[in-house]
Amino acid sequence: IEAGARLKLAACGLSGYFETGGFGEDAPDRAGLGRIAVERVAAVFGQEVRPADVVLVGDSEEDIVAARTNGYRVISVGTGWTDHERLRAHEPDLFVADLSDFGGIMQFIFGTTGTLGNLGTKGVAE
Repeated sequence: IEAGARLKLAACGLSGYFETGGFGEDAPDRAGLGRIAVERVAAVFGQEVRPADVVLVGDSEEDIVAARTNGYRVISVGTGWTDHERLRAHEPDLFVADLSDFGGIMQFIFGTTGTLGNLGTKGVAE
C-alpha cells in the first residue's frame, strides 16, 4: 500500500516532501497509522513530535476521527468520496473543498497553534 501512496504523492508533485509516513499495511486503523507515522518522523529527526504539532490532512470522516483520537489538528479536504456536509459535521479544524489555496492552507498550518518546529519542510504521508 505504501507504493500506491507514493504514486499518489508523485502524481501531484509532493513525493519529495515525504521522507517517511504511515501506510495502510502498518496498522489496523487510521489512528494507529497516524501514531506510526509520527513515531517514524520522530526517529528520522531524532526528536519528539508533540501531537499538537501534527496536522493530518485527509478526505474522510475516518481521517477526522483518527486526528482527534491522537490529539492532532486536522484539515479535511473535500476531494474524496465523502459529502462536504458530512465532513463539516465532524468539525475539522479546517475544511477546504480542494488544496488550491496553498497560501491559506500554509497560513493555517504555520500561523495557528501548531508549528513544525525544527522538522523543516518534511511531513507525514498517510
